[in-house]
Amino acid sequence: VRRNAKTAFVCVLFIIIVSLFFYLLTAGTMPKYVDIPSADKIADVDLSKEGVGIDISSGEYYTGRLYMPDDFAKGNISQGDPDDKYATFRIVLPLEKGITYGLSGETATYAQQVYIDGKLLSEVGKVSDNAEEFIPATDRFTLYFTAQADTTEIIIRHAWFNHKTGTIHKLSLAKAPLISANDRAQTVCDGLIAGTLLAMAIFFFGMFLLGNRKRSMMWFSLSCLTAALHYLIYESFYRILTGIQSISSNISLISSISCLYCFTPLLCSD
Repeated sequence: VRRNAKTAFVCVLFIIIVSLFFYLLTAGTMPKYVDIPSADKIADVDLSKEGVGIDISSGEYYTGRLYMPDDFAKGNISQGDPDDKYATFRIVLPLEKGITYGLSGETATYAQQVYIDGKLLSEVGKVSDNAEEFIPATDRFTLYFTAQADTTEIIIRHAWFNHKTGTIHKLSLAKAPLISANDRAQTVCDGLIAGTLLAMAIFFFGMFLLGNRKRSMMWFSLSCLTAALHYLIYESFYRILTGIQSISSNISLISSISCLYCFTPLLCSD
């Protein structure tokens, strides 16, 4: 009984330490964003210190329409068929003229084009109003632009013929240095998480080879390797396919560590 209690204590302690490490790592590198209900609210945010989160509720959204910047300039706009699998999002933001900003976001195996002040700055896949010409793709994008006037127009055209429903995922806007720093922090976070899991895999496999050949060490090492590969391969896709940004950034980590925890009892057993 005492031995089983000790094993259980070691397992629980290991789970707590690993969970705390990864939680502090992700919490410390997670960008801070403020959701804005409308474009004019961006004036209340210091974009050099924190970014704003933009979604379809912040601007204009036209389902069943693939509008170009010229269409808005001419006023040739109207809502289309809500059952169509393509749409256009538009928002006009009051930004400081002459300042360079960054815009980052993700696509969930959609096709998407991003226009800023009439210029195409990002394209993922091929946007079309018919399934035959539509080409989906998945990407995490960051683009930079300099505000040329007191207002900046952002237009996103996207299509989702390979999904039942679709929408643009939340955009993150801030001044260029902050967006760049957030991208670097995310890269460092991903590297540290994957590197830690790989280091654990190597360490416990070395203990298996050089120690008393406990199979539990080998299986736990393989579980660490599996969790690391799982995180590296699926990290971006889990973040993209989850609708809530504040949760989605941890989904792949949670699923990877859950896989690791399934094998924790093996480590604590003979």
